[in-house]
Amino acid sequence: MARAPLRLHQELLLLALHDTKGTLAFGQMQHVGLGGGIFSELMLEERLRIVTEKRGRREKSFVEVANPARTGEDVLDLALERLREAKRRANPRDTVLRIARIKRLRHHVGLELVRRGVLRATEDEILLFFKRKVYPTLDPGPERALIERIRAALEGPDAGPP
Repeated sequence: MARAPLRLHQELLLLALHDTKGTLAFGQMQHVGLGGGIFSELMLEERLRIVTEKRGRREKSFVEVANPARTGEDVLDLALERLREAKRRANPRDTVLRIARIKRLRHHVGLELVRRGVLRATEDEILLFFKRKVYPTLDPGPERALIERIRAALEGPDAGPP
């Protein structure tokens, strides 16, 4: 049975996680990337729209929720709810940051990938006292396919052996 394709934010998390340890391999600002991926998915689904208003000589762009209906995906619904409940509209950059500040965002995305059978959720101990959630790879296929797509895009159709 074929799986639905991964979302942008899910793919970003897969690339950021160390395959066997399940911890971040890189990405101090990975939450901003996740926010940008979620923002992009909501724009592609036409759940958000950007409106431009002229104020004097300047134009300002704001993000508005165009369709607040549930998407059926926890992280996207959480982001829509956060944006819908915001007291003020924000420009696209600040909207991405607003999404990025969702509490435990990486864990929400990780759990989506656990439900899809790509990662598994476990706990790791640090210094015998502290515990943290880690997400080692269970099925490396989706990440390998993503890396191949990226490689093909970078090399282009005319790339061949040197």
